[in-house]
Amino acid sequence: MSAWESLIERMREIQTLHQVAGLLEWDQQTFMPSGGSVIRGQHTALMSALSHQRLVAPEVGEWLDTLGASDDLDGVQQAAVRNISRR
Repeated sequence: MSAWESLIERMREIQTLHQVAGLLEWDQQTFMPSGGSVIRGQHTALMSALSHQRLVAPEVGEWLDTLGASDDLDGVQQAAVRNISRR
């Protein structure tokens, strides 16, 4: 798998974790039973930690370095690499 494909797959995983966190938040605001806030806080914290760990993993930096030095990316891919690097 290329650096680009690996990076995009990782970003999809991170987006999925954000979506799960969004569902947890929605549930908290709409249907969560009373008394569920402690465990929901733990759920939300875990989603946040997993997302952060996946983003700051050493391999992500390596992929970004490889892609930043590449002349094979189109304009959209270059912009994506810049945006991900900022995150």
